[in-house]
Order: sequence, then C-alpha cells, then structure tokens
Amino acid sequence: MQDPGLDNISPGPANEHYNHQTKKEPQLRYEHLGSDVQNILAHDKVTCLCLSDKILALGTELGRIHLLDYSGNEVRRLENHQKRINDLSFDKDEENLASCSEDSTVQGGG
Repeated sequence: MQDPGLDNISPGPANEHYNHQTKKEPQLRYEHLGSDVQNILAHDKVTCLCLSDKILALGTELGRIHLLDYSGNEVRRLENHQKRINDLSFDKDEENLASCSEDSTVQGGG
C-alpha cells in the first residue's frame, strides 16, 4: 500500500521548492593555512594529519610531527621518528598524541 502523502510528489521543476527545502547543502567556510605551513611544505611532504579542538598535528615524510595552531603557526616540533609518519591520534582528552612510523616505532606522550 502506497503512502497517500506521496501521491502528488514527482521529480521536476514543479517540486523544486520542496527539494531545496529538504536537501540543504552544507555551508563550508575555510581559510588557507599560512605562516609556518608554507615553510614546512617547501621542505617536506605531509603524510597524515590529526585534529583536536585546539591544535592540528601534521606528520611528514621525513619523520617529523609539527603541532600547529589553527592559523598555521608552529607551536612545537617533534622529531621522534627516523622515517615517514604513518598515523597520528590524540587521546580522548586531546592532551596526548600517539604516532607510528615506517621506522617500526610507536611513540606517545604529551
């Protein structure tokens, strides 16, 4: 049995108003990261990233981890690995960062 409320709905210009109201496109705002990010990218390749509410962590091909604020300013640099960073993850409190690398090591800390 067909839903009687759907009898008058058909695709096309007649129902364009209906379609626009039910299928809203997300409004995305973005800015290019500047500051230290451009310098990092000039000398290395980003292999992974991890976001927290406060900071952006970038892992690189050369085994570095760059901690940046959301304006792109480097807050801290970690050089705990000898090879490519494969993955990064913040803990649930976003106080500690774990990393794993092609050098077969896993590092963690605050």
